[in-house]
Parts: sequence; C-alpha cells; structure tokens
Amino acid sequence: NTSPTAIYATYQKLDKKIWVKGADIALDMVATDQITLEGTYSWQNQNVWDDILIGGVPFMSNSAKSRGSVGARYRDEANGMGAEIRTHFNEAYPVSSGVFSTNVAYAIAAGNTGAVPATTATGYNKCSPAAAGTFCYADVQSAFTLDLQFNKKFDVGLAQKLSWTLGATNILDKKLHTFPGTPDIGRMIMTRLQYTF
Repeated sequence: NTSPTAIYATYQKLDKKIWVKGADIALDMVATDQITLEGTYSWQNQNVWDDILIGGVPFMSNSAKSRGSVGARYRDEANGMGAEIRTHFNEAYPVSSGVFSTNVAYAIAAGNTGAVPATTATGYNKCSPAAAGTFCYADVQSAFTLDLQFNKKFDVGLAQKLSWTLGATNILDKKLHTFPGTPDIGRMIMTRLQYTF
C-alpha cells in the first residue's frame, strides 16, 4: 500500500499491494593472495503489472528480470599494481517513466518530419507496426558487456600517495541504449590521477 507521495515516478497513487519475489546473490572467492574471483546475480519474478495502468500504460519496475556479472581482480601490493576484468549481462526489459515509455505509439509533433494530422493510432501496444505519424521507443535491449581496469600506485615520499587508474567499459564497443530516449553508448575509456595528502 502506498501514500499519495510514496511512488513519485508513477505520478499517481496506487491503492493496492504489489508483491515481487526475487533474489540477489554476490560471491567473492579469494583464489590466491593476489587473485579474487567475483560473481553477482539478481532475479525478480515480475517487472510488468498489466493490471495497474498509469496513463493507459502498465506499471513497470524499469529493470531486467535477470542480470548478473562475473569478474576477476588482481592485486599486487608489493608493486602497487592492480587489474580487473568484469562481464555484465542483463535481459531486455520494457520501461515506463513518464513520456519515456516503450511499446507506446507517440504522435510526431506538428512541424517535424513524419508528422501527420491527428490520429487515433497512438497509445500503448500500438507499435507493431507503428502507424504513420507516430514513433515508438524500443525496449532496453539485452546486453553483454566487458569492462577492463588497470591501476598503479607510485611511491612518493614516505608512502604510496600517487595513483593512476585506466579503465574501459564496454570494451567490445557494442552500441547500447540504457534508457528510452537516450543515445547509444559504446566503448568509454576513462583515466584518473589521484594524489592523497
């Protein structure tokens, strides 16, 4: 049960109970003094509630039913070096967040390419196929990504105070959109230089 302001993202009060079953598992295994293996997995039994309509669109958790990661971390304290490799996986899932909802046919605004006079072919579940003059956001697609990271600490003075990190996410450069209406993101490489004093 919720109060009128408890679930801001839905823009309306829900007068019923929602039950979600799920599990979150995280496992770290110290293989050697320098290598740690890691794994995570999350599962939920439902992410769309067809019987709860918000603006004609079913209520959604905006998350995958199944997602997880597997990784390995290397750390050499004597040399101040470390590295990490990690894979991430998530199933495809629909989204309903205000005007950013998947499987909803929206009218193309007048003055834009593809706009047509007002049509009744808009709304939820009208995207297969979408009528002329409308557009639809695609579900967040299933994804398998690979991330890498390397770090090095340098001796400066009496302690290792300077560290450098180089990391790359989605190293295979698979173009992914993480939410409706956002651009696709591919490989991203970041570096950081940190000095502690």
